[in-house]
Amino acid sequence: MDVAVLKREAKSKKTSAARLLELARNSDTSIQLAVANNPSTPVAALEYLSGHGKWNILKAVASHVNASPAMLESLAIHPQVSVCVRVAVHPKTPLATLEFLARHANSDVRGAVAINAFVAPHVYLWLAKDADEMVRSRLAYRKYCPVVALELLALDRVAKVRAGVAANANTPLEIRRALARDEDATVRMRAVFHLGLQQQWDVLEVLARDNVAHVRAEVARVEPWNQVLHWHLLTDTIFEVRSNIAARADLPTLALEVLLQDSHTDIRRALVYNKKIKTPLFVLQALATDVNEIIRWQVAYNTSVNCEILELLSADSSTLVREMVLETQKKLGFT
Repeated sequence: MDVAVLKREAKSKKTSAARLLELARNSDTSIQLAVANNPSTPVAALEYLSGHGKWNILKAVASHVNASPAMLESLAIHPQVSVCVRVAVHPKTPLATLEFLARHANSDVRGAVAINAFVAPHVYLWLAKDADEMVRSRLAYRKYCPVVALELLALDRVAKVRAGVAANANTPLEIRRALARDEDATVRMRAVFHLGLQQQWDVLEVLARDNVAHVRAEVARVEPWNQVLHWHLLTDTIFEVRSNIAARADLPTLALEVLLQDSHTDIRRALVYNKKIKTPLFVLQALATDVNEIIRWQVAYNTSVNCEILELLSADSSTLVREMVLETQKKLGFT
């Protein structure tokens, strides 16, 4: 039979378990690979492939949802690193096998163990002390990482590892507050989101005046709107900071009035994007006469407009704006 036909059969989820086992025994490696990648392939076929397949087929077997713990254990000693990596991240890999792979000579394998959710706690501690910063960094970002390992990683000499701890939802508050004072700006920035969730306003007020713009820009996203925290960011010298403020859906009237005077086109335009809430009419009215054509077009596109604003824009000097007025009028049933 034609190889192409057999491959289609091997890929089909409708192919029976018995037939997939037959196809797994085919001498053509492309057919075997198709069987290994088929989510319907039964354990028996995978077992055959795990003992007879080439490394790229074994890699697919090690990733398969139906791979058995015994199969994964046998593949963990394969000399091809990419096979071991797939075993290391598989949820069915036995704890003892994960412990073995956590001592693997290749850091990619150890790093894969670090992102597995089913690792024994003492193995996480090994990985927290790993010589390779990539391994430690991967572990620091894992939400499954135990607190005792996070405590070690928070003191890591490498900033990107500490940044992972700062961003980890499992990190204790006292550690996150300490990392908010870290010498590295990225670490401080990564701490902002959860500090906002935990309403650590005193720390956030310090970060809102950080000398690094991307830290202030992250603070600008913190919800809900806080007058003390956010007000001075409305007039920050850096566009990214003001842009994050302008993109908010909870801006009070006074803040909107300040941003309407912003010199940057994209800041003013952000105020009339279709957000989750209704755009205030006074904002639409103010920007309907903006000097920038794109902003007037955005006002015409905004479904919070009323008949009076659309009528004003229907006489706009821009053809694009006038065309958008017609579309919005039809959309809102004003015609």
